[in-house]
Amino acid sequence: MTAVSPATWQRLESYRRLNHQRRGSFSDTLSDTPRQKAQFWLNRGLDCAAVLCAIVWSQPQFWQSSLQLHIWSAPIAYGPRLVTWSSVVVVSSIVFLLVAARWIQYGMKVVLAIYQLIRIAASCAALGVVRLVESIQLAMPTRRIQAELRQVQMALPQATSYAEYQQLGEIVDVLQNAQAWKEPRGKIVAETLFDAGNLAENIMALTTAVETQNVEEVMFVASGCLKRNKLGIDTDRLHLHCHTGTKRLIALFQQQVVAALKFIAHAPDLPKADKLAFFNKIHRSYGQSALLLSGGGALGMMHMGVVKSMLKEELLPTVISGSSGGSILAGMLACKTVEELKADILVDHVSTIFPAFRWFPPLWEQLQHFWREGVLMDCAQFEATTQRYYGTPYHTEPTEWFTFQDAFEKTGRHVSITVSASEMGVSTGPRKLLLNHIHTPNVLIWSAVAVSCSLPGIMKGKTLMARDANGKIVPYLSLGDKWVDGSLQHDLPFETLGTCFNVTNFIVSQVNPHIVPLLSRDVNRPHERVSGCKTLEQYLVADLRHRMAMLGHLGLFPSIHGQPFSQMFKQSFIGNVTIVPQFSWLEAIGLKAITNPTRADMSRYIRVGEEATWPKLNYIRHLSQVEKCLAECLRIIDEQG
Repeated sequence: MTAVSPATWQRLESYRRLNHQRRGSFSDTLSDTPRQKAQFWLNRGLDCAAVLCAIVWSQPQFWQSSLQLHIWSAPIAYGPRLVTWSSVVVVSSIVFLLVAARWIQYGMKVVLAIYQLIRIAASCAALGVVRLVESIQLAMPTRRIQAELRQVQMALPQATSYAEYQQLGEIVDVLQNAQAWKEPRGKIVAETLFDAGNLAENIMALTTAVETQNVEEVMFVASGCLKRNKLGIDTDRLHLHCHTGTKRLIALFQQQVVAALKFIAHAPDLPKADKLAFFNKIHRSYGQSALLLSGGGALGMMHMGVVKSMLKEELLPTVISGSSGGSILAGMLACKTVEELKADILVDHVSTIFPAFRWFPPLWEQLQHFWREGVLMDCAQFEATTQRYYGTPYHTEPTEWFTFQDAFEKTGRHVSITVSASEMGVSTGPRKLLLNHIHTPNVLIWSAVAVSCSLPGIMKGKTLMARDANGKIVPYLSLGDKWVDGSLQHDLPFETLGTCFNVTNFIVSQVNPHIVPLLSRDVNRPHERVSGCKTLEQYLVADLRHRMAMLGHLGLFPSIHGQPFSQMFKQSFIGNVTIVPQFSWLEAIGLKAITNPTRADMSRYIRVGEEATWPKLNYIRHLSQVEKCLAECLRIIDEQG
């Protein structure tokens, strides 16, 4: 390794100091409001005009001569003065036009902003009316419904467990004659949502190949069938139409694919190396599922109900991401085993188990802190809380803290936490960062959670902390100095997870109070027939998102501590499966998002998270069935001699 000379080291240190000074000077201007910018340019224009006027009026003889100017009689004598005067007039006019153009530009922005705000208010009011009408229609359906069916439908949301929900769902499917939809008259008919004819041919080919015990033929046919959304069978409308199951043809196809994979894994005449090569290629092509936990402050505790339901059904993916409030549970999933999660984390006393540590102080303390410091919360107190929760041992004072690498070695889960750069437009480094055991193995999980929750205005940006080769806790500065809330730039990191972990199926738990109202009800009821209310709702939701994006493009969204909040509305917020818990009015307006959950709050959060997940579990089971079979087959092959 080449040694760095003292002179080179000194130059590097000088550049580092200059870089920090540059950041500080530029970061002060990032938070300027449009009014401050307009005042700045107006002052510069007036300064230029004053200088020009001072130059002209400082020569009174020029004005006396100009008043007696006879350009036609003495063009040569007065030519230089005429040029000077013309130059002054031209320059003054340019300065005036520049100032006027600047004011016109801001005036146009103000007009456009007012127009967009009026449209947003009108769309919100119309959307509220449409959803009210939809609720009335659901409560008082136009067609006559059997009394028994109506009674079961009312009891369905009151189910106390997934088993009870399934039982009630089966009754509803029978009363609604769902069997006719799953397999009309026992025949394969023309389908509009998937290619039933080609799917039937694939089933027959798989069945024939397995029955003939021809391994090469089974591998050939199976390799063509193992594709995501093969012939449209993964469409959400096919799996959310009924409370239990989907089309019989789709279920039969899945069964035949699983049977073919197990046949190949147990084939005695096929060498182990060939088996591994086949399954590794298929696994790489098919991809895997990931659970993405959105931000939402304290409302992120609703994710616990989602995770609890998936754990009970053994459907929790090994790839998980969390941002902002979602990073709290993501960090716990990284370093806790299934037994520890069930005993210590997915319980209603998790937020109050340590009385000396809390995620959010009382509201009046936050207001006092905001008056003194300009942010609602003290960073040091929040970091102390994260250190208490993400250390070991858990029930006593921690003596060690997990890094991402430590957590992966303990649980085997690929957990990622997102953060955003604190100096947008200044630093030439990355705007966003995905922290995990691959990209940042030595970063401490408690530090990652604390940084990911640092929403500007709530908390100040922080420096990531890591454990160095000597076991010391040091700042992690290789990619930047300060980082803030991850949901600002990538609340749901679809592309990064897909690249890093080959994720092709995204399960999203969405609890952001500013995003949930902008989601169409199609995420929960895509199978409903198209009606006037549904079409109008889809249009209004799309119009709202468009207006928000327009405000962002015009630069009229507020920037707090240099962070443009418009980026939060330019992202994608739904996945292949999107789980949206039901909010109360205090949760919908965001007040509960900055309130430390009580035991009663946690009980409700876990409950509504489970209730929102139950209708989607059959769909998630379908999407993960083949990838779970692939993982099981690879385990079986590894155990073979």
